[in-house]
Amino acid sequence: MNIVSKVVGERRSAEREAALWRELKRLPEEDRLSELVTYLSIGENSKICSKAELALKAANRSLVGRELILKLLTYGLAHADASTIQSWLKWLVPKLGLWRIIKHLNDSYMQFPEGVKNAHYWLPQIYNKENESKRAEEQLILLDMKIREGRGAVREL
Repeated sequence: MNIVSKVVGERRSAEREAALWRELKRLPEEDRLSELVTYLSIGENSKICSKAELALKAANRSLVGRELILKLLTYGLAHADASTIQSWLKWLVPKLGLWRIIKHLNDSYMQFPEGVKNAHYWLPQIYNKENESKRAEEQLILLDMKIREGRGAVREL
């Protein structure tokens, strides 16, 4: 089943989005991820940010397994540019929590240094020192150190 083909080229509407989410929820979770990645790659090729935004919103609503959400984030680190990674973080941080996102960025730095640096740039807008755990702060410090080693300086939070 190719759910993506039903919405490509169509105008966005609440009804279409609701239908997309219903159809996605009927699929096994691995297939949901596959559909979302297909949809994200179409948005990437056509440079239409709203398609990526819709796919990330759908991921937030339809994916449950942490490993699959981390796979989606890994895809984002590999493919999203410096500005669109902000949307990825906006939709995936509430799903996984900041600590897991930062830990994943730490773990992914060697494989996707540019994507991690781009994500790191947007973290201060998401990071709230009063509301975050000590673990998230420790992971953020590790990430800062890795990036500092790679480019020389890190912005203060």
